[in-house]
Amino acid sequence: MNKPQSKNLDRNLDPTEARDLLLRGTRALGLTLAPEQIDQFLAYLALLLKWNRKMNLTALRTPREIIIHHFLDSLLLLPYLPETGRLLDIGSGAGFPGLPLKIARPGLTIDLVEATAKKVSFLKEAIRLLGLSGVEVWPLFLGKSPMPLDPSNPWEVFLCRGVNLEVVLKAVEPYWESRSRLLLIKGKNWEEEISELDPLLKKLEIIVDQTVTITPPLSEREWVLVILRKTGRPG
Repeated sequence: MNKPQSKNLDRNLDPTEARDLLLRGTRALGLTLAPEQIDQFLAYLALLLKWNRKMNLTALRTPREIIIHHFLDSLLLLPYLPETGRLLDIGSGAGFPGLPLKIARPGLTIDLVEATAKKVSFLKEAIRLLGLSGVEVWPLFLGKSPMPLDPSNPWEVFLCRGVNLEVVLKAVEPYWESRSRLLLIKGKNWEEEISELDPLLKKLEIIVDQTVTITPPLSEREWVLVILRKTGRPG
């Protein structure tokens, strides 16, 4: 793995402050990252800040916001993921939560689905800069283009943040295997959205398997992890 170089850091970013904040947050999660992984996060942060000046990759603009609400929020999913296996990050945008999860848990294979061409370009550049392997970017519109899944290597987890749930359910249902789970990152009003889709959920034999209220470190912004599974298909 090629170590990202510090020269890639944005000139307006204090690398020491960013590193300390990232270390404090990951330690609060009980997560120990190798120095190389910390360097990858800092290089990712710098690239995101640089590209964000030219295009709207994320509404969060400061290093502190990105570390707390993108990096650390993504890492909060780790306890609900396998050590190895294949994940599909739906509507990845600037790479959340897929790329932080890949950095922290290199054994995962992750596919990033993103429809916007400029964001696809960013994701590919981030993967190249960070020296990541076992991660692919699929430039397609969910539900309109087939996903080129290898049947011998199915997805174990679907990840979704900020994408229309009805579109997601219809798109991933054909690929839903016995062990598959759909992890939704939702606000506190998630029950209203789920209840509106009750007929579709019943038709697809999908139920809410688990809900977890997540309290991120260094932040008071709680969110809810909603985990869906197929009925009659135990993991």
